[in-house]
Amino acid sequence: MKLNDLGNVGEVASDKGCFSMDETVTMVDGSSRFLRDIQAGDQIWTISYDGTQVYLSEAMMIPHMEPNLTVLFYTVETMTGHRLSLSAQHYIRVQHFDYLPAEQLTVNHSLYVLLKDGTIQSTHIRIINQEWRTGVYNLITLDGSLLVNGIAASSYVNNGFGPHHLNHRIFTPIRLGYHLSKYFKFLQNAYSLNEYGET
Repeated sequence: MKLNDLGNVGEVASDKGCFSMDETVTMVDGSSRFLRDIQAGDQIWTISYDGTQVYLSEAMMIPHMEPNLTVLFYTVETMTGHRLSLSAQHYIRVQHFDYLPAEQLTVNHSLYVLLKDGTIQSTHIRIINQEWRTGVYNLITLDGSLLVNGIAASSYVNNGFGPHHLNHRIFTPIRLGYHLSKYFKFLQNAYSLNEYGET
């Protein structure tokens, strides 16, 4: 979407920490599902911190689900053809650099991707484009990470609370509440798909 087209859309934001609505995650059975169709409790694939294996994590909440919001996304494409659009401040897993906000990525960086044979590979970024897209979604998993379009990314954004790992520690009480919500109905509404603000 071009900048002069923005007058034809609804709300516009340049700093929301989210993925584009068109991104997908890989489910427990290997199928792909749009982020907008994920529910709390769904099992999705992520990768280990050392980038050597995949394992299942659980969707805990979706703090942002705004289909009419237009955001400036960084769209990254790797040498393997993997492609992902995420906002400037959203963390993504980078080889040798832990997690970086999307706006700090360069073509000298390598990302972790899931190949069709189920293996993980680090691959260089081929190109990075900025584009306005409508529809923003974010998914927080119990592990704080997930594979989106086959690329390893964080659930968190650079929102003033520190890097990815500090954000994950801050969310410890929320993870505890999520586990308790499985046994206490009065907690279940707290983990619905309503908007919770920045993560």
